Amino acid sequence: MRKHNWERIAAGSGMAFVALSVAAFLVAPTPPDPDASQQKLILYFLDNAREVKASTILFGLALIAFTWFLGSLAAALRDRGEGRLASVAYGGGLLTAGLAFLSTVITAALVWRVAIQSPLTLRGLYDVQLLAATVIGFPAAALAYATAIASWRTKLFPQWYAPLTGLAALALVFGGAALASTGFYAPDGAYSRIVTVIVFLAWVFVTSGLLVTRLAGDEGKGASAAAA
Repeated sequence: MRKHNWERIAAGSGMAFVALSVAAFLVAPTPPDPDASQQKLILYFLDNAREVKASTILFGLALIAFTWFLGSLAAALRDRGEGRLASVAYGGGLLTAGLAFLSTVITAALVWRVAIQSPLTLRGLYDVQLLAATVIGFPAAALAYATAIASWRTKLFPQWYAPLTGLAALALVFGGAALASTGFYAPDGAYSRIVTVIVFLAWVFVTSGLLVTRLAGDEGKGASAAAA
């Protein structure tokens, strides 16, 4: 397989990340509220252990795809002369993946042994998992902002991309700050669990698709120049 084909596959891995993440969310049953009774929390992880483990595996695979996408995006920004912004985007993406991995590991630990052998620690770990999944909005915003600025400067992506990505980054910042005690803007509220997730997945999907299109266009221009 030619080099350009591998580059397009790597760039398109962002779309694979989105597909695997959606599958992971669909497999796992809706988690209980943090203020649910201790017994309800324990029963959730005991009764849904198989589904939660399957979701963990799917999300682990999704993070592999995200890492490939992140490397392709950073390389594209660097090739356009935006080395500093490429580093910011790459660092923000790694922090995003790291927090997602931490949240996933804690969830896996809850179903693997904690719910059975250490039920008294379950609620505390469950809260940590929720907070890790919430503050993920901050590094995700850094990734999006750096990409938006670089795209605006270099015209890497279409003109509409930079302002929309800036708005997406703003929504992600608000998602990271969703630390109200209860309600829509709490770590277990609709903003953190739904709005932030949809915004980030949509941004990755669109960015990955545009990156594949850009690489295909660059390859076509190179072939035309060679033929001329």
